[in-house]
Amino acid sequence: MSKTAIEANSLIGAWKLVSYEVRRPDGGVFLPMGSEPVGYYIISPEGYSNVCLTPGNRPKSASDNRLTDAEKVDAANVVFYAGKYEIVDNDLIVRPDVSFLPNWVGTQVVRHVKLEGGMMTLSAFLKDGSEAVLTWKKP
Repeated sequence: MSKTAIEANSLIGAWKLVSYEVRRPDGGVFLPMGSEPVGYYIISPEGYSNVCLTPGNRPKSASDNRLTDAEKVDAANVVFYAGKYEIVDNDLIVRPDVSFLPNWVGTQVVRHVKLEGGMMTLSAFLKDGSEAVLTWKKP
């Protein structure tokens, strides 16, 4: 890894999701997973990471091993990807080997990192000019 503004050691460990919001160019804020999303971002010292987040307060499934059609629609709101990572300047770059979106496999998922007050904020600009902002804390 190259010399970085963010030190990899400061990111190592488990991070619990605090909030996920999309800030629109017009100043509006959208909560894609509701007001109480849940998730974890695990960053290993071996150079791998995995992230999983879902809307909070999801109802239990009718079955332990099969989803109804309505539950399949709800499952589409789950975000998951994992793979090797590197840190370049203030960016966390993950190259997913597995992802909820197959098109992400073999690409780079780039998130700007900000560490402040025991919190990690990951952000990225979307195609429409909005900014996705996810805030995490150590559990």
